[in-house]
Amino acid sequence: MGTTLCDANDIIPMEKIFKDSYGTWAAFSDWFRYKLLFLKGGWWTDLDVICIKYLDFKSDYCFASEKYFVDERAQLMTTSALIKSPSNAEYLKEILEYIESLDHSSIEWSEIGPRLLHKMLQRYDSSDFIFPPETFCPINWHEIDRFFSPNPPHISKNTFTIHLWNEMWRRKKIDKNETFDRQCLVETFKRKYQIDN
Repeated sequence: MGTTLCDANDIIPMEKIFKDSYGTWAAFSDWFRYKLLFLKGGWWTDLDVICIKYLDFKSDYCFASEKYFVDERAQLMTTSALIKSPSNAEYLKEILEYIESLDHSSIEWSEIGPRLLHKMLQRYDSSDFIFPPETFCPINWHEIDRFFSPNPPHISKNTFTIHLWNEMWRRKKIDKNETFDRQCLVETFKRKYQIDN
């Protein structure tokens, strides 16, 4: 095991990089992950995902989900922060065809991320491969204050990863290099993985 550095231009040429409506690289990152998975297959995890258990899922497909609210009722939506897929998957082909038909200069933030993935997976028999939020995203994007609470949330034995929701930290202007309450989840993981500020 280990890490192999590869040239990302082999997936999407550098001259095609673009920023979304928020001025972030999120939309390009969404396009890149779909293209990488389509060409190579395997796992994709965002860089703000902490893996706390080995991802030993045997199925060819694996999708994370998150909670979102419609009229104050919790719904589940597939998230693109963590995906396992074989190469040449039909849903990825459709996603890529759609993205490549768009004017990239006007893509909205999240337009081709979780919303598009969720919509596309509804066309397929994918429900057995979409895991509940506690599996990969036990703390939701609107609950990031729970990462810093001196009374950390319980993490289920069924949890494999924790998504830190980097974009929400950025929007709330939270300094990632700050030292937080020693008992909080963030500081606990810093100690566990020997990360210095």
